[in-house]
Amino acid sequence: MPTVRIPTPLRKLTLGKDEVTAAGDTVGEVLASLEQAFPGLRAKICDETGNLRRFVNVFVHAEDIRFQKSLDTPVGDGDEISIVPAIAGGAGDQGGDMARGKYYLTFPKDLAEQPVICDMYDRLGVRFSIRQAQVGDDDAILGVELTGPEDRLGRAVDYLMSRGVRVEPIGLVLL
Repeated sequence: MPTVRIPTPLRKLTLGKDEVTAAGDTVGEVLASLEQAFPGLRAKICDETGNLRRFVNVFVHAEDIRFQKSLDTPVGDGDEISIVPAIAGGAGDQGGDMARGKYYLTFPKDLAEQPVICDMYDRLGVRFSIRQAQVGDDDAILGVELTGPEDRLGRAVDYLMSRGVRVEPIGLVLL
């Protein structure tokens, strides 16, 4: 069965679990299975028409399902599905919708000395503020605040995950 990584804001629905398993051959089937086990979870991920909510990103092996087959993306035993809500706010000073999100970023040992966050800024213009850090022998965990145009914040999270960074939302700030 696939493993589903549950972000902090949704863990109250999974009895505090950060990872759960669910049956299904597609992401949509896995979400339906999760709804049976944890009522109300699917409504946080999908809208009334059954489509993925605009500000919810779902990844299979760090690949955004929107660039695959969306909810029809196939999954199998041992696959990892990550649910990552994008954090959005109101109008900002750049003339468009701005967003600010707080995240824990876990960098594996091999990325600890790579300029992944600076590369994200250079590529997408999403600003970052490091709020806390814990560096160990096997990984580094940063508490960061990302700020930028709403459409780029989700892309910044996608970019970090594509580089091998574990991203976990921890807060919401409206602009």
